[in-house]
Amino acid sequence: MLRAGHTVLRVGATSHNVFFPLTNVPRDIADAAILARSGLNPIDWGRALVIAYKGADHPLYREALEEGALFTTGQRQFRLLDQSVEEAPGAIARRAAGVTDLRSPKDIARAIFRLVGEVGSKTEETTKLHTYMRERRRGQSGEEAAYEAATYGGSPNFARRGRAAEANILFNFFNAREQGLTRISRRVREHPLQVMIRTGVTVAIPALALYAWNASFSGDHGLDDIDADERQRYWVILRSETYQAANGETRRKYWRIAKPEIAQIVAQGIDQTMDYLRDQDPQTFKQIVLDMLGSMSPIPVKVKGEGSGGDIARGIGAGVVAAANPLISVPIEVGLDYNARQQAPLIPRSLEQVSPEHQRRPTTSPTVVAIAKRIGWSPIKLQHAITRSTAGLGQGTLDLLDRAVGKGPPPTISDYESLAGKPGFGRFMGTRGGFRDREIEERFYSLHDEALRLTGDERLVKRKKIAPEEVRGARTERDQILLGRAPMFRNISKQLSEIREQVVYFNFFADDVPTKARIDAVRDLAQRRHDLLGRFQAIEKATSNFTQRPP
Repeated sequence: MLRAGHTVLRVGATSHNVFFPLTNVPRDIADAAILARSGLNPIDWGRALVIAYKGADHPLYREALEEGALFTTGQRQFRLLDQSVEEAPGAIARRAAGVTDLRSPKDIARAIFRLVGEVGSKTEETTKLHTYMRERRRGQSGEEAAYEAATYGGSPNFARRGRAAEANILFNFFNAREQGLTRISRRVREHPLQVMIRTGVTVAIPALALYAWNASFSGDHGLDDIDADERQRYWVILRSETYQAANGETRRKYWRIAKPEIAQIVAQGIDQTMDYLRDQDPQTFKQIVLDMLGSMSPIPVKVKGEGSGGDIARGIGAGVVAAANPLISVPIEVGLDYNARQQAPLIPRSLEQVSPEHQRRPTTSPTVVAIAKRIGWSPIKLQHAITRSTAGLGQGTLDLLDRAVGKGPPPTISDYESLAGKPGFGRFMGTRGGFRDREIEERFYSLHDEALRLTGDERLVKRKKIAPEEVRGARTERDQILLGRAPMFRNISKQLSEIREQVVYFNFFADDVPTKARIDAVRDLAQRRHDLLGRFQAIEKATSNFTQRPP
């Protein structure tokens, strides 16, 4: 059963996702440029691409295949429908079809499904074939060249499993990450100077240049407004234009390019070091260490908060759930209303008290909304369950269903955000802005919950349900401050919920209101939310995160 969940996610995310090569190929090329002894030559890579599509008709392809250089790709290891590899270019389409006549919709769908897998396989093989070809040219034997290509030529050696064989079923892409990190460590030990120079040229220098460019937008919807997870996994290139998001926030447009694993470790460290040098915040240095350790774990771990023991434990727990097989993680996340990757509730706190029908975002699929209404579920939870289990393929299918029934996003969504939500475009167009206000809102609700608990204890004392000394004697100065701020927290929480409900109304139900008026209303509501959170943040700073009384 777990294998089925793993397979569905794998197919949706990689092996039969038509857009996967768009991000996977540049990542493979970057890996080969840093790790392969023979480096990367764009002309040779182009030749390898031609040879890969010629397949067994070309002697070099047959040789690389026989030596084992090409059986190590993820696509070939993930092949679900057919293990045959002896094909000429014309045979790819014929074998993908599996039939001579494509008369039924089933045959056509099956042909497309197989063809997507074949294209993905050939593009992944190209970088390994490129490395094999260059190693042979350097005088290496077929066996030596095959080892170099399989291990360092692009993607990791997926044929190596070891202790990850079963773990790969329990945790998504555990083997890919473990093999990727292991080969980096091994190559650093074997050729430290080579890796250091190449990493400096291809990662460190671009990271510094990109940081300098992005820093020019500091304080103006800049890099600190982009989701931290996004910054770790992608090169974020801010653009000069902004757009109004569907929730009314002003966000900066940006390009994003997937980072190879070594860049996720090194570039992230550079970014955070530059932040530390700029702000001189000791907490930033601590976060650098924690993030780098989390990046080097087979299960990605992100520690949020101040880095306390509890924060680290929560980060590890969230990483385990986020990486787990969908048949394990989805019931946990939906049941607990928890997005493990974001370490935040699935349903925004300000939407908890509204009816399930209204628990949706402007980007929620109308098809999902209709299904959720029939079964009495929250649309946000249902869409998370679908996309979490099937990755990009599931989201692409929902988009197609929405278009088939003539339903689209609400008119309050900008052209930029709408385009970024279409299959393929989202791999390069970023929409994960608004991070700072989300982070402030998370801190607010955390303190609000603490204040509610303290208020509840105080009510029990007044009703003589518990003795005063049992509660008040154990209170800290911070507890007293929070208790005093509880009425203000309740007021802010109420206003945030009202704002969220009105945003939902103007996005989905205000059909009699002109589109421009709806867009303006949503923008004004976003500004009100921002002002409320700013009010909370000012008090938070004045009380040193509620650890001492304001002066």
